[in-house]
Amino acid sequence: YDPSDPTPQVGGATFNPSCCGRLSQNAIESRNDVLVFSSEPLESPMLIAGEIKVHLEVVSNVEGTDYVARACQVTSDGESVNLADGIVRRFNLRPGRRTMVDITLSPVLNRLGVGDHLRLQICSSAYPKYGRHLNTRGSFHLEIEANAVVSEQILIVGGDSGCCITVPVLPA
Repeated sequence: YDPSDPTPQVGGATFNPSCCGRLSQNAIESRNDVLVFSSEPLESPMLIAGEIKVHLEVVSNVEGTDYVARACQVTSDGESVNLADGIVRRFNLRPGRRTMVDITLSPVLNRLGVGDHLRLQICSSAYPKYGRHLNTRGSFHLEIEANAVVSEQILIVGGDSGCCITVPVLPA
């Protein structure tokens, strides 16, 4: 994640009337600073109701950064639309060491249809909804641009610990 080119927030719960609500995420998902995980096409409808929880196991090269998770619905034509997002700001990372990060996304009520996919984006910015983290230990609103650092994040997937997502599903 490069603070001079923050991953933009497109859609969602913002006070920007020209860029709020459910909007296409396809351009965001093509960025090299956004990881994307998608389910297989659904064989039956899924009703999501509540807060999606994301558990990450990460390794960072910096002492401070943000972790953003965003859930999306991908329709059978490939259009990805945001459902919910959440952020965790960290200022106490130990570079090179594994760290657990738990992100609770905003509450959602959404029905995914047959053939749709549930998608999860992971990145380190949702700008301008959240101010840019300059990847330092300093509080983002007090830090100066000259101290900004490019960060590299590693997500640990698979195994007994690794990353996982918990989705509150009701009978459709």
